[in-house]
Amino acid sequence: MQSETPPPTTRQIAKAAGVSHVTVSRVLRNHPFVNAETRQRVLDAAKSLGYRPNPLLGILMHQLRSRQTGDFVATLGWINSHQTEKEWHECPWRRELLEGAVGRAAQLGYKVNEFWTAEPGMNPKRLKKILLSRSIYGLILPPASDVKFLDEMDTSDLAIAVIGLPKVKAKLSFVDADTAAGMVEAVKGLRALGYRRPGLVIAPAQDPVGHPWRATFLAMQDDCDASERVPPLRLADTLKNCKPAYEAWLKTCR
Repeated sequence: MQSETPPPTTRQIAKAAGVSHVTVSRVLRNHPFVNAETRQRVLDAAKSLGYRPNPLLGILMHQLRSRQTGDFVATLGWINSHQTEKEWHECPWRRELLEGAVGRAAQLGYKVNEFWTAEPGMNPKRLKKILLSRSIYGLILPPASDVKFLDEMDTSDLAIAVIGLPKVKAKLSFVDADTAAGMVEAVKGLRALGYRRPGLVIAPAQDPVGHPWRATFLAMQDDCDASERVPPLRLADTLKNCKPAYEAWLKTCR
């Protein structure tokens, strides 16, 4: 899934520039056999149509053209934006997410390096310098990442994918779970285990994921007897800071 329109094709750029798609392909590959005037016309047309080069694709195509052998393709960066470096690893499902990404990347010929953005002295300029020095042009942003630094970084030469909904101004490609289907399976599973009145508590950190969870949870209660319906609780802060509200809700719903 992408949060922006699909990139233009070489034929669309060719039509706008008044050249053949072969010429467009040569210009985008920085081929020397294209005169300066035509090259600039193609680049202007590509820019006006929103064309943006994919750096990882460029690396792969370079390897194919040079007939390099070996399984390794490139290194990707995994962004850890938590306040402490190990906080991400202490959460089981988040740790499994990273392990899964590393495993799948290895199958496709990629390595994954983790970068902690809250590291003392780290800032957008320094991170970008580190990425370029290590030839890392692809970033993975895990769920609930506080990655506002991207708004201060030149990402034009980076391929960035977000797991979950992006929380930055930049238009980024992202993939998200089917939260509605997940809630259906969770409630069905609890009822299959004998829980007649499952409840739902949503913390602020789960927004905007909490909205489809809540909507699906309420929709499923339409099929229940009135005595089995439990109103969801949306906390104003963390559970630790909202303990009185949680205990009051729990007492009322029991």
